[in-house]
Amino acid sequence: MSVHRQFMFCVLAVLLSGGSMTAARAENLLKPGDRMAICGDSITEQKNYSVIIEDYLLMCQPVSNLQAAQFGWGGETTWGFAPRMGNDVLWTKPTVASVNYGMNDGGYGPVQEERINNYRTKTIDIIQQFKTAGVRTIIITGPGAVDADAYHHGKKDAELYNKTLAAYGEAARQVANENGAIFADMHGTMVQAMEKFKARHPDKSFVGNDGIHPENVGHMVMAYTILKALGCDGDIGTITVDLAANKADATAGHKVLSADGGKVEMESIRYPFCLGNDPLDALGQRAALSLVPFNEELNRFKLVVKSGTAKKYHVTFGAETRDFDAAQLAAGINLTQEFIKSPFEDSFRKVDNLIHAQQDFETLLTKQWLHNQSAWTQDYPTAADAFKQLAESGKQSDQSLRTAVSAAVVPVKYTITITPAE
Repeated sequence: MSVHRQFMFCVLAVLLSGGSMTAARAENLLKPGDRMAICGDSITEQKNYSVIIEDYLLMCQPVSNLQAAQFGWGGETTWGFAPRMGNDVLWTKPTVASVNYGMNDGGYGPVQEERINNYRTKTIDIIQQFKTAGVRTIIITGPGAVDADAYHHGKKDAELYNKTLAAYGEAARQVANENGAIFADMHGTMVQAMEKFKARHPDKSFVGNDGIHPENVGHMVMAYTILKALGCDGDIGTITVDLAANKADATAGHKVLSADGGKVEMESIRYPFCLGNDPLDALGQRAALSLVPFNEELNRFKLVVKSGTAKKYHVTFGAETRDFDAAQLAAGINLTQEFIKSPFEDSFRKVDNLIHAQQDFETLLTKQWLHNQSAWTQDYPTAADAFKQLAESGKQSDQSLRTAVSAAVVPVKYTITITPAE
């Protein structure tokens, strides 16, 4: 039985029974056991950048034992989120939060002082509510950007609205700096990435068919922006092979099972991030690598090969083989940059699919059950206990899903071979 059907069955049973982008490292901003709340409007409800972030936190493991949940709501503003967050979000007891609003706050027109002042006031309110609830690290991103070539109101209005969004980004920066939060310049990063994208693909939209909701490539840029703001240093691990000594070593999260004649058997519980396998997909995740330094700054899984006697070597990682000079290998290569098809891919996708299912359920739980509980209770006071049981059942189901996701991150065994290319 699917999770959604299980939850609906529980519902019926209850009712029928009458009852500034920081340079700080991740260990300074993220702590083992942290729970992250990813909050925003319909762009967050797309469950794309939010899934990427949860993928990264659970599998790349900047620190251990992380969890995440998303709370996107289409059409939402800061003044829509602030009054509902106590009921709909804080029950997860987050210790870290990202807040991505402003796209709707701006009203899709020129800057209006009343609206932007309201945005400032409500963003401060959101920060204070999170702090009162024990949230230690709060990322305020400000809004993203619209694509002038696809914006449904036309190019002229898109250019005007990007100026409005830039103003909201500056307001977010000021509020974050003055209220103990961390600012991530989502608008500036998205604009720069979009300019690079348009230079390569002038006929495509970086931000979806409506010019507002990003394609996969745009969501990858958004996730990069927030992960950098969280201080993630991107050091996934290093495997060092000494060919002369016939041995290998690895950093934490990776275990050398055997090393013999350039063949190294490995087991890793810490995964490098696996992007899509199609390098020609201009709108896919991998396309973001030409727009932001994701692999260089957030996804370094290094292989260092010492004491080689040949000038060049074949290196096989998973199903791919590539050639490298001995000097390159001695300096270290980033496996995530050099190889497209990773031996972690299958395991990564299994966890990613579970995260998608978890976040889909969180949208159902938040928008249909938790948010409506108070109104239902007012309308049907005799069923108050049933509504409460309904909400608690949903919360337990969501926690079970997040626990299952964490449990699905299991050790991956793979082989690296290094042989002379002469």
